[in-house]
Order: sequence, then C-alpha cells, then structure tokens
Amino acid sequence: MEQKIHVVTARQPILEELEKYILKHEHEIIDYDTRWRFACKAVSSGRGEKANDQIVCIRQKHSGKSWCEEGSHAMTTLHRLNVNKQWDVFWNVAA
Repeated sequence: MEQKIHVVTARQPILEELEKYILKHEHEIIDYDTRWRFACKAVSSGRGEKANDQIVCIRQKHSGKSWCEEGSHAMTTLHRLNVNKQWDVFWNVAA
C-alpha cells in the first residue's frame, strides 16, 4: 500500500517539483532492494570505480611522471581500450 507523507514547509514548491520529477521518471529508477535480493546483482559502482582507479594507477603513477589533464585523459582512454581488448576495433574505425 502506497503512503503519501504530507510535509508543510516554506520549500513546498521545491518538494512538489521533486515529487513530479520522481513520478515522471519512476520507470527509470532502479529498485536496488529487488536488484540485490532477487537478482543477486551488485548495488554499488565500487567495482567499476576501482577498475578505473587501477587503470590510471598502473599506467600513470610512476616515479618522475607528471601528466596534464588532457594527456592523462588520452593515456587512460588508450589503456582502457587495451585492457578491454578493443584496441584493434578502435583503430580500425578511426583509420
């Protein structure tokens, strides 16, 4: 049974806007309880974030190296292509 909580606040217009947004996008919102309990799928992005950290660290964090943001992004992208075995596909399309 769905319950509606009534809140009285000076920020009522903001709450109403948030409620409209949530109701409009309800079908896009992940039900993490179901995902975890019944599908046995991870609820966090921790694995992906850790993998990204490792990609950056393995390639870029060595003594005496420094990177500008643009170079760091480019190197990370190339290393990610290699790790994901997409190197040849990328260069065949880019050529």
